[in-house]
This record gives sequence, C-alpha cells and structure tokens, in this order.
Amino acid sequence: HANINAASATITGPKGEQTIQGNAIYKDTHEGPGAAYAVANTGQTDLYVNVTTRGVPMAPNLEPVSNHLEIARTFYTSAGEAIDLSKRYIFEQGRSYVAQVWFNSERELKNLVVVDLLPAGFELENPRLDVAAIPGASFENATTPSNLDVRDDRIVLAFNRLEAGTHYAYYVVRAVTPGTYQHPPVEAECMYDPTINASSAPSSVEVK
Repeated sequence: HANINAASATITGPKGEQTIQGNAIYKDTHEGPGAAYAVANTGQTDLYVNVTTRGVPMAPNLEPVSNHLEIARTFYTSAGEAIDLSKRYIFEQGRSYVAQVWFNSERELKNLVVVDLLPAGFELENPRLDVAAIPGASFENATTPSNLDVRDDRIVLAFNRLEAGTHYAYYVVRAVTPGTYQHPPVEAECMYDPTINASSAPSSVEVK
C-alpha cells in the first residue's frame, strides 16, 4: 500500500493481454483444461497472485505427499494393539478401533489443520457424546487439538501452534457396514502457509 502507485503488471491469458497499474485488480476465470496465464511484473514493487482451481483429478494421486511435513494414519484395537495394515486385515462389524494420526515437522507449525475422511463402512464415535470414545492410558502421548470438529464423514483437528517434532492425535471409529471400501488419505496443511502440507497414501479397508 505504501508504494501502490509504483505497481504495474502485464497479464497474458486465454483472452489475450491486459496491463494493470496502481491498485487495479485483474480477475479472470477459465473452464476446462489447457489454460495458461503469464504475469510479468513491470513495476517497482511486489505483486500478489492468487489462483483457485476446482474439479476432480483425472488420475488420483496414489503416493504420499510431504512438503515440510509428514503425516500418516494407522489403527489400533481398543486394547492398544497395533494393526498391521500392510497385510490383509478384516475389521469386525460392531467393534470399535482407535485411529492414530501422527505428523512430524522439522519446524514450528502454526494454524495447522488435519482432515481425516472416513471410509464408508466406518462411523466416528463422538467424544462429546460418549466419554468412553476417548482413548485411555495406552494413548497418553496424544496432542490435544485447539479445536475439534466431528462430522458424519470426517474428523477435523485444528492446532494453533505446535513445536517442531512428532505429534499424535487419536480418535475412535466403529466398523458398522460390511464391505470393502476405499479409505481416502489423511491430509494436513497450515492455513496461512499452504507451502506446508502433507497427505498419506490412499488405502482400503474391509469390514465383515
């Protein structure tokens, strides 16, 4: 703002070229693939560019993502026994399981949001409604989130500030519907620094 009159840019997009100066804002939308935008800073101050994309990827990403952050998910029995998901494991209909989400960063994290989607055959046990849904002594290394949002299809954990290192979060699910289901990756991102993000690889679960 202090140097706004020195700002100028030339933007080349699918609809041609346009020049802006001062506090002018360029906005454009494009539907479908193949769009390319080039922004040339022709002024004497910094520019801010924001791009939003929406849609369904043609090919899903099957590999974990790690940008200054690592994240993964595993399951335990209610007795605290780890479940080896690298081998075929059948979740028993009607039984409860503890999901562990761990995430690690070499730097301090601020405003981190972790979103874990459920497979269709699972349901969350809400700790606000059932205190027994909170894992016990076997999971005492849990990091308490600043905010917890329990929904029908996912759990959202928000952390205002975390020290560098490894942190653990736990929640309880119940296997309710028999079948084999895709399990989406667990994802995390710093709300105000999207360069810090991570996701696990998608997997599958079987309920009988």
